[in-house]
Amino acid sequence: MADTEENIFDESACESAMDAAHKDLYVPEFKPSIPSHMLKNLNSNNKFLMEQLSVVKNQNQWQTHTISKMYKYTRQINDKVIELEHFKQRMLLEMKLDSKWDKREKEIQKFKKWLLLAGIGVLYPVYIFLINYLGLGEVIEAILKAAL
Repeated sequence: MADTEENIFDESACESAMDAAHKDLYVPEFKPSIPSHMLKNLNSNNKFLMEQLSVVKNQNQWQTHTISKMYKYTRQINDKVIELEHFKQRMLLEMKLDSKWDKREKEIQKFKKWLLLAGIGVLYPVYIFLINYLGLGEVIEAILKAAL
């Protein structure tokens, strides 16, 4: 899939596609392709008809080949459009998820601030009470004993 995404942003591929898109369709001049030995015994009317049929046959072959190339090119463009649409959908989904994640992070940070303020509002008076009641040395010893 990464290879596909690289092709989407390949500048040389874009340039060659633009060159192909701006290139005019060249229609060659078609000539009869009937061997001369087959036309020897034909009168001029039949000879003309056979040559015209040969020209029409050559035109038909050229048109079929050209349509086939155009169809293949159109399919390639369609595949690129589909890939770009999938890429766009993935990017929009990622942006939406990032937005939700940022919103959630902000809510968590707000909750943490209030929790910290509430903790300080409750623990600080308890800490002051213990220092006044027990003394600073005993409070520090109790904290160290609890930590170890």
